[in-house]
Amino acid sequence: MSVLRDYNTHVRAFSPNARLFLAANALWSLGQALLGVTRNLYLKEIGFNEAEIGNFLSAVQLGSVLCTVPAALLLDRWRTKPLLLASVVVTIAGNCGQALLVSHPAILAASFVAGAGNAVFGVASAPFFARNSTTAERGHLFGVSIGLSALAQTVGTLAVRGLEPFLGSEAPALRTMMLTGAAGGLLAFAPIGLIAEAAVVPRLRTLRDFLFARDWRTLGKLCLPDTLIGCGAGLTIPFINLYFQGRFGRSAGDISVIFAVSHAMNMLGFFLAPAIAQRFGRVAVIVGTQLLSIPFFAVLAFSSSLWLAVGAFLFRSLLMNMSQPINSAFVMDRTADDQQAVTNSMKQLSWNLSWTVSASAGGWMIHKVTVWKDGYTLPMLVTIGLYIVGSGFFMLFWGRPSNPGARGAESVGAGRG
Repeated sequence: MSVLRDYNTHVRAFSPNARLFLAANALWSLGQALLGVTRNLYLKEIGFNEAEIGNFLSAVQLGSVLCTVPAALLLDRWRTKPLLLASVVVTIAGNCGQALLVSHPAILAASFVAGAGNAVFGVASAPFFARNSTTAERGHLFGVSIGLSALAQTVGTLAVRGLEPFLGSEAPALRTMMLTGAAGGLLAFAPIGLIAEAAVVPRLRTLRDFLFARDWRTLGKLCLPDTLIGCGAGLTIPFINLYFQGRFGRSAGDISVIFAVSHAMNMLGFFLAPAIAQRFGRVAVIVGTQLLSIPFFAVLAFSSSLWLAVGAFLFRSLLMNMSQPINSAFVMDRTADDQQAVTNSMKQLSWNLSWTVSASAGGWMIHKVTVWKDGYTLPMLVTIGLYIVGSGFFMLFWGRPSNPGARGAESVGAGRG
């Protein structure tokens, strides 16, 4: 109950702009969740194999990679609202193309467009929240944001189960669900349109400024663990729906229920994370939850039991994701105000770049390399290794008592989580 009272106090203090962006992000997540459950299944249904699907997923990430830095530079010059509206339109166009086009090159192009459009939304969110919140409430704001997104994703994924009895689970039905999810992004227009922004004083930062006016030492310490963990995640996480379909023969509706329960559990974790960080410190929570998720990933790799695999998937997802709001607040608190957009863009860039490479590699492994029962075991084992190394680097950089930054991070976590 104390956690709920703590959240209630902070939520009441959120600024109107922060509340509007919370609503926009949740509505955006609603459509993206429906799309995320059905896209790989649809592409498999119309004849593409896992290696080709991995290429499509890499194209999405490549679009984000190439547009992340331009998005950060644009956010220095223009107001956030029009860029967010443009981002929604471009992403919807790309998502619709993935559902309507049938040739390999055309789907690759549509995937690239979807990733490019989504880059602005990803880069803008953390700096927007940082500008529209106090340091004391920031951890709770990130927790509510990610938690509301998880709630929307729960509803969006359950929609697949609700639609399946009426539409079926063949390619035309999956295409219809994809288009519904893509069009759902339009729901975010209303709250974004109501955001009130002062005119931006252009910083006119050039690419040269971006490259040379950085604290690259700190930035590297923030990004390297994400890059390693992103490489591991990209090998397996985009293919989890195909894992449940291929290894256990589950339908899109069944998979949507598994994903919905996962999102609901993640939502609980997101809301509890700031209180746990207040007790143990942010570095301990970030590293500890990531490492605790690894045994469950090992169960996923070798399980022949559906229910054991489902349980492992749910707890792995809960543990691996619950520190997201803590990590986001940690990064913003380590960054000067005028570098928050660029720092967040570099974090996004390191994550997306690692996924660009590893999603293609993961799809190739699944399609070509059988270890134990099928192609899913090897990439999962590689993922476990990368998670361990990435978590180790984060602890090395930020968790040592002799590191002033680590002491600051722990005190911030203990005092404001």
